[in-house]
Amino acid sequence: MLKCFRGLTLLLSSFILLLLLGVVGCVFTSLENVALYVWKEYKAPKIVQKKGLVLYGGEFSWDEDRVYLFFGNGEVFSFDVDKGPEKLEFLFKLPHLLRGFRISPDGKRLAFFSDGKGAWLWDMELRKEVYSFVGHRDPVKALAFSPDGKFLATGSLDGMVKIWDLATGKEVQTLEADIEGVRAVEFTQDGKGLLTAGGGKKIKHWLWKVPKIVREFSGHEEEIVVLALSPSGRYLASGDLNGVVILWDLETGRLLRDFHHHQKAITAIEFSRDENYILIGSADKTVSLVSREGGFLRVVPGAVQPGRVISFRYGRKGKRVISVFPQGLVRIWKIGTPPSKKKK
Repeated sequence: MLKCFRGLTLLLSSFILLLLLGVVGCVFTSLENVALYVWKEYKAPKIVQKKGLVLYGGEFSWDEDRVYLFFGNGEVFSFDVDKGPEKLEFLFKLPHLLRGFRISPDGKRLAFFSDGKGAWLWDMELRKEVYSFVGHRDPVKALAFSPDGKFLATGSLDGMVKIWDLATGKEVQTLEADIEGVRAVEFTQDGKGLLTAGGGKKIKHWLWKVPKIVREFSGHEEEIVVLALSPSGRYLASGDLNGVVILWDLETGRLLRDFHHHQKAITAIEFSRDENYILIGSADKTVSLVSREGGFLRVVPGAVQPGRVISFRYGRKGKRVISVFPQGLVRIWKIGTPPSKKKK
């Protein structure tokens, strides 16, 4: 039976993960005693290889004892972290192809989109479709749950963001967010604000119920494709097609610093739970770990990675990171001191 997930994950085109040398074991690098190392690596299970499934995302269960895998054909599996994916458990198959998804804050519902103009809400405990969301003129490319789980925002290449009431499935607001197309959406921590970004190269902070724009964030020179809020909601990070990441103070709109460590599009951004560090993945097949205060840890060439990574996420406890690859490879990384480096 599915346990609660941490409400997360939106998949945005191709992601690239993680640092260090791409070698399983206790290779590590550190900055101010921060180290990230491979704890476990799981090769694609036989059923995945046999069926040629393409992995689109991975997520820890609430207690971090299990890993959930989401495949492009709509199939969802899980496995025990200690036992590995050879004992893969089939959970359900969605009625549509999956290209991007988010999990509700209570971990009970899954919002996802496919290749078309719609999105869907799926009950993961009852294993059935709850609502379909129709109204966009072009494909949906972004999703976000409100922190209380009562609303869902969908962003589309038609430039619109629509907000849906999840008690009724009805559309309650439409924002003309970005004439060049919306690629990323995020609710603020209080649920009253909504952040939108895309081809217009600006981030807009909305009071979505009014609706009105509170502030615009300018600084990118290319299309913005990733938005990430820090756990407290104080900081915002944005990534663009040029490989630039900008860190903002959400309350004041001030640009705090920018990071230019990547040569191609940013595919993933994740804050550490203490907000001191930021993981950045890129289409250039490298990953960087940077300090919020501006210190740069390292970029590791993607040539040593086994392939492009499509997602990486911290577990709820903030001590482990999961990364998944399209061909079914799963890595779990730990934050701390590798066993071989611990004092005896």
